[in-house]
Amino acid sequence: MTAKTWSYAAGWKLGDRIEDQYEIRKILLGNMGAVFLCRDVETGTPVAVKTFQKTHFKTDRSREVFLREVETWIRLAPHPNIVRAYFARIIENKPYLFLEYVSSSKTRGANLKEYMTNRRFSLRETLELAMQICDGMIHASNCVPGIVHRDLKPENLLLAPDGTVKITDFGLAYSDSDAPAIAPGGVPSESDIEAMADRLHGTPAYISPEQCRCGTDVDVRSDVYSFGCVLFELITRQKPFEDARTIQDNVRAHLTKIPPRLRSIAPAIPAELDRFVQDCLAKRPARRPPDFCACRTILGDLYTGLTAKLFTSRQPDAATVTDLVNKGVSLMDMGLMEEALKTLKEAWELDPLRAEPLNYLGAVYYRQHQYDQAVDSFRKAVFCDPDNAMSHCNLGAALEAKGVFDEAEACYKKALKTDPSLLPAAYNLSLLYQTQKRNQEALQILMKLRDLSVGGYRIEQRLAELHCRMRRYDRAIRHAKAALEKNPNDASLHLLSGKIHFLWGRDREAENDFKTALDFDPESAEAHYRLGLICNKRKELEQAIRHWESAVNLDPNHGPAHFNLAVALAMRKRYPIAWIHVREAEKNGVDVSDFVKELRRISHEPGSARDEL
Repeated sequence: MTAKTWSYAAGWKLGDRIEDQYEIRKILLGNMGAVFLCRDVETGTPVAVKTFQKTHFKTDRSREVFLREVETWIRLAPHPNIVRAYFARIIENKPYLFLEYVSSSKTRGANLKEYMTNRRFSLRETLELAMQICDGMIHASNCVPGIVHRDLKPENLLLAPDGTVKITDFGLAYSDSDAPAIAPGGVPSESDIEAMADRLHGTPAYISPEQCRCGTDVDVRSDVYSFGCVLFELITRQKPFEDARTIQDNVRAHLTKIPPRLRSIAPAIPAELDRFVQDCLAKRPARRPPDFCACRTILGDLYTGLTAKLFTSRQPDAATVTDLVNKGVSLMDMGLMEEALKTLKEAWELDPLRAEPLNYLGAVYYRQHQYDQAVDSFRKAVFCDPDNAMSHCNLGAALEAKGVFDEAEACYKKALKTDPSLLPAAYNLSLLYQTQKRNQEALQILMKLRDLSVGGYRIEQRLAELHCRMRRYDRAIRHAKAALEKNPNDASLHLLSGKIHFLWGRDREAENDFKTALDFDPESAEAHYRLGLICNKRKELEQAIRHWESAVNLDPNHGPAHFNLAVALAMRKRYPIAWIHVREAEKNGVDVSDFVKELRRISHEPGSARDEL
């Protein structure tokens, strides 16, 4: 279990803390997702942290799809019938969603699927559950017009202790819009069914016919079809196509078979409810209820006819300042700056004397290099809460970006006076000292944090980097080893150790470090680049070329790798390709002027005037 957990959970295991705040109590691994059930150590609140497994996050497309889906969930305003997304964070270049935790019990279970195995629902309870699903879907559509869940099923309908249904997995269902669609109409061939089954994304027992065909006509009516499958199962305790055992069986059934009438299985069910479920399960989207508002109206009328009462929908609470700040920060981390600014300004307007919205407003401006606006926001935050150490630290960073170094230093010191263990302030002040060649003062700041036992391996890492810059390689490697003892599976720490060994002239130790870094992160362009330097130093030019080629393939913007590759290729008289890489190096900030002069002496650049002649 440990190895599997490592593979999917970026090294996190039971008892670890995410962001130093969320203690992992349980790890759940699904087909694509990983969920960490945590406790917020500051508030005691349970939190679910969700992401995709590593194997589903390898390509740029899968990453883009996931990020887009995270954005969708974050845009959903809080509603009682939707699992709440508190915020999203980018951790180690991978997005994580921090979600409401819905508790379960041995007798009740966590979702409708588990609940159905333990007891039957009365008709009244069934209608109440169904109307809550409709309410959640209506709210989602209002927040994100055109949203399609794509994986509505009993397992994704959680049940809170008070009986509230909460829809989960919004946006996490995979949608492959690049797959060619199978045209509707007629009886699909067995080869068509096999093709659809091979690329099906979603849960086969609940997927709509148009999803089976990978069609472009997937809209809310597809979710209505899945809702019909769920309602069928709630009433009868069996799926609409109970005899479908394989993916192919399910695809064939959804496309060609008519499900049994509800009343043939549960005769006491009202005829109106039977017709409604059949309408939801119509093969053609146009014959289904057009949306969940229509479904809610029909179900509400049935409920009133049964109970002589109106069903009262659970109303969402108004968004709080904290809600808006969390949403704004998540949007900022997703790179949606304009939307983040709008949301954070709304939070500030709700409470103009609260520092938190102003701090994050300043952070958005800072990331956009709008330093005057950032300074203004941070000054207001300091005014609202003079004892907020982070506000002083943020103001210092913005002032430093503007080149106002003396005032920036004063802000960092004020932050540390207020909170001596504030890592960002200590880091920033130490880096400011380093840029000003005040290395001893930078060391004092970091050693003080080390003595306070805060910062963990990061302090050792910073100390190693600083001693390396000062060419104190023996001390640098001691701190690098101390960092690795605390975090032995961190590829970046092995890279740092290798860099120190290389500069120290210990090539064998450096090579081992870089190879270990590749073991933990096979896609590390920097590790390949560094291994190329060692091979080149040994006159193993072909091996160096292979490493540098791997580096630029993994990171096309790695300027030094392009440059070294260009030099090596020129030595092998592979001039046209050398010219390509030298220009890539130049685009990425490497000074190539001297080498270009030499390369022009022995070769002409492709596309030049001489080449055209």
